[in-house]
Amino acid sequence: FGCFTFKALIVRCYGRRAGNIAELCVAGSALGLLMGYACLLGDFLTMSGTDLAKEGFLNNLFSSRAAVLALTGMVILFPLSMLRNLRPLRHTSAIALVCVCYAIILCSIRYVQRGEDSS
Repeated sequence: FGCFTFKALIVRCYGRRAGNIAELCVAGSALGLLMGYACLLGDFLTMSGTDLAKEGFLNNLFSSRAAVLALTGMVILFPLSMLRNLRPLRHTSAIALVCVCYAIILCSIRYVQRGEDSS
């Protein structure tokens, strides 16, 4: 078809109105995924931060989920969202995959531990 975006493909097949709807669906999906990753990151940083910083200011900072999410947004997510070209991030996909696998393993371990505690 010679189309390089979802919207162009949908416009070619179904018309302009369907293309706008498809673009809204893709944007909504991306927004939901980003919010989910930000919440997961905030949860994991809160859990690991309170374990690392047992006392003092850092413990108070890392024990607040809102503070961790705000800090993560300002320090990590906002600068990444300002990039015009994502090509410099092409090598981070493998690291991201390892992080997702690590998160799955941690969730599985936590699930098993909670199951053992209730019996």
